[in-house]
Amino acid sequence: MALIAISSLAVVPFNDSANADTPLQSKEPSDFDSSALSSTLKVGETRSESLSRPNTAIAKVFPYQIRNKTAATVYVNNLPVFTFIDTSTPTSEQKVKYPTPRSSAKLPSKNGNLLTYVDPVERATVMASTFNQLARDGFDAKNIVVVWQSGDYVLKLGDQMSLKLDSSLLIPDATKDKANDAIATANLLRRLLGKAQPLTTIAGMPATNIRPSYSLPIAIVSQVISGMASWYGPGFHGGYTANGERFDKYTLTAAHPTLPFGTPVRVTNTYNGKSVVVRINDRGPYSGGRVIDLSQGAAQMIGLISSGVAPVKLEVMGR
Repeated sequence: MALIAISSLAVVPFNDSANADTPLQSKEPSDFDSSALSSTLKVGETRSESLSRPNTAIAKVFPYQIRNKTAATVYVNNLPVFTFIDTSTPTSEQKVKYPTPRSSAKLPSKNGNLLTYVDPVERATVMASTFNQLARDGFDAKNIVVVWQSGDYVLKLGDQMSLKLDSSLLIPDATKDKANDAIATANLLRRLLGKAQPLTTIAGMPATNIRPSYSLPIAIVSQVISGMASWYGPGFHGGYTANGERFDKYTLTAAHPTLPFGTPVRVTNTYNGKSVVVRINDRGPYSGGRVIDLSQGAAQMIGLISSGVAPVKLEVMGR
C-alpha cells in the first residue's frame, strides 16, 4: 500500500456560521477562497511532478462543523456528492481537524474499505483522493455499482473502494427510500466520473425487498419529448396557476407551454433514472430552451433540487 503525500488536496475550511446546519451546500467550490485551492497535490504524484502540470483535480473537500460535530463535504466537478459527519458524542473541546502540509494519507489498495477511516475529514480526503486518481487513470465509470451486503447498501468503485451508505454519510436530495437513494448516488458518480449509463438495480438484493417509493400508473404513452427541465416553488407558493388553481409547491404538478391542463406526464431524470408523474396545471417555462418546469415537490422526487436543471425524458400519457 503506497503512501501518498498530500499538500492540501483542496481541503478548505468552511466557517460560514450562517450555513453551519446545512451540510450539503448548493454553493459551488469556486465561491470559496481560491488561494486555498491553488496548491492541490494530485494523488499518486511527487511534489516536483505536481509543479509541472496544471491543476486538474476533479474532487475537493470542504470541512466544517454541524452542531459541534465535525463534517466534511466532497465535491466532484463543483457538485456536492457526499458529506461525512462525526457520529460520536461531541465535547466542548472537539475541533475540526484539517490536514497539514506535512500530513499524509493512505490510498486504499484493492478491495479498500473506507469504513476503516473514522475521522470525517480523513474519510472525505481519502474519497476525494481516490476520485482524483481514478479520473487520472481513466477509470471506467461502468464499474461503479451498488450491492446489498449484510443488510446494508454498499457503493463499490470497481475493486478500488467500498463505501457503506449509513448514518455517518449524507447525500444530496435524499428521500425516505434508501434503495432509490443508493442507486441515485451511484448514478451521479457514474455520470461525473465517465458519463456511464444509469443503473436500475442493486446487485445481491432480495427481490422481495425491492420496491419503488411510489407507483407509476399504467397508461398509453402518446408522445415522448426530450430536453431540459427546471423547477420552481419559492415565491410562487400560494399564488394562482394558469388554470386558476392555488399553486402548492409540494404537490406533483408542472408547467408546460402547450399541453392541455390536467395532462399526466411521466418525467424521467436521465442523469439518475428517477421518475415521477406530474399533472400539468400551469404554463411555462419560457426561457433557456427548457421543456418543462416542475413543482418543488416533483423536483425533489427525481433529484433535481441541487442541480436546478437536468436533462429529462417526458412521456405524455393518455387521459
